[in-house]
Amino acid sequence: MAHKNKNLVALIPKSIHSLLAKISLGWILVALIESIFYITLCLFIMDKKAPLEILMLALLYIIFTTIVVRNGYLTGVKVAGILYQGLEHTLSTAKLSWFCLETQAKINSMTSQKIPFLMSLPAHQLQTFIHALFLPIFITLGIAIFWGTEIATLVTIALISAFGMQLFGQKFLKKAAKSQETLDHEITQQIITFIENIEVQRSYVGMSASTRLLEQVWRDHEKVLGKLNLGSTIATFFAYTSSLLPVISTSAYLLVTDNSQIHILILAILVTRASAPFETLANAILTLTSIKGAFIQYDELTHAPMLKNEAEYDLPNSIFPLSAHNISHNRVLNNVSFDIWKNQRIQIKGKSGSGKTTLLELLMRFDDPEQGIIKLGEKSITKYHYDEFIKLISYVPQNPMIFTGSLADNIRLGQRSITDSQIIEVLTKLGLSSIIKRNAAGINQFIGQNGSMLSGGEKQRLCIARAILKSTPILVLDEATSALDEATEKMVISYIKTLPTTVIFTTHRNEHLWECDAVITL
Repeated sequence: MAHKNKNLVALIPKSIHSLLAKISLGWILVALIESIFYITLCLFIMDKKAPLEILMLALLYIIFTTIVVRNGYLTGVKVAGILYQGLEHTLSTAKLSWFCLETQAKINSMTSQKIPFLMSLPAHQLQTFIHALFLPIFITLGIAIFWGTEIATLVTIALISAFGMQLFGQKFLKKAAKSQETLDHEITQQIITFIENIEVQRSYVGMSASTRLLEQVWRDHEKVLGKLNLGSTIATFFAYTSSLLPVISTSAYLLVTDNSQIHILILAILVTRASAPFETLANAILTLTSIKGAFIQYDELTHAPMLKNEAEYDLPNSIFPLSAHNISHNRVLNNVSFDIWKNQRIQIKGKSGSGKTTLLELLMRFDDPEQGIIKLGEKSITKYHYDEFIKLISYVPQNPMIFTGSLADNIRLGQRSITDSQIIEVLTKLGLSSIIKRNAAGINQFIGQNGSMLSGGEKQRLCIARAILKSTPILVLDEATSALDEATEKMVISYIKTLPTTVIFTTHRNEHLWECDAVITL
């Protein structure tokens, strides 16, 4: 909620303030040059300026506008780069427990939609806001200088009134369009529901009667659309009237005050140009909500909760015991304590919702416990550098994470020191030799988008192979064999038990296969 209470300027990262300020100044100068051009043109019509000045101003306007537009695009690229860098910093430092499905959806939306949308801010949105706002201001000032403050005051009132009408019209039209979209969605859903249940409806009320309900929906929809169309017609009338109001009112005043036709013509030209951007400006103002919403979401994502930064020590030679001391967290874990020693197999046991996965995540420091302490050797795990600490642990989550690419790519994940022969050996021991043989590319075969060419059990074993080849002293398995048949699970567990590593695992079946050294019951 605190993010929503901030104004738009406060939400924009300070690192891009100067970039946007420079482009804004550029658009102000473009508006100034264009207004001078139009005023000079009108003075030329009145034989008060030479045509050479007009040509020079036109050329200056074209050149300067081109430069500002070009810089706007380049600035947009810089803005996007800064925003992506800020997001990258968040992704590298935020608590892993923060990456829930909702957060992942927001990150995806931000990277694929909102940052590209904000990229257009310097070249498009600022052009609309700044240029469309300052052009009528400068033209009105020019009118005041050359034709007097009385006419300038009249023009100002007419322009403000016209913009108010335009804003009202555009706001209503957008609201009507959104309402119609909602109605269309509702009737589509009702038609789908009708079709899905058509057999039942016909069997109970007959063919003709079954369509009456749908006919009534269409009639109701038609009535609502009629009202929306009437309102849209009125709003459109206001929008188009607003574009003529400044010219009509100014011309009428000049006619009443006995001004010449040429005088009326030149002021009509200036007023028409001053009011021309109003439709665009009104639409732009209505998009401010989208711009602010994008920056609110960016502000939320870049202020994600982070782990405590208390790192003081290098990892000790002896990292065991890995111990918990009265840890409580998220109303699930309450005063949990235990010691885990080198090469032990430890089962975390408890009913669904008891906090098994939460405990594993705390041991890997996806989050820090709200109360209590987790130690590695004699010191809290918060006292060690996170990048070094996490190298001690391999992890297989409940839902196997497979990346688009080959078998080898998924196992190495940047660890180039892992050889092909090591990969083949571990995959074979996990019963995946058939996958290697089914394609001439072997371990370099493509396995589909996020492993779509693999079964659930194959994905789990691939993740287990990845964890094993990381060669860490601690292996964490969260329901890592749940998709395997009994014989395959027995083979996999038998192989894991031969490894010189501490295994911390959760399982809901065949507990006896693990022959664990201790059970931590939650």
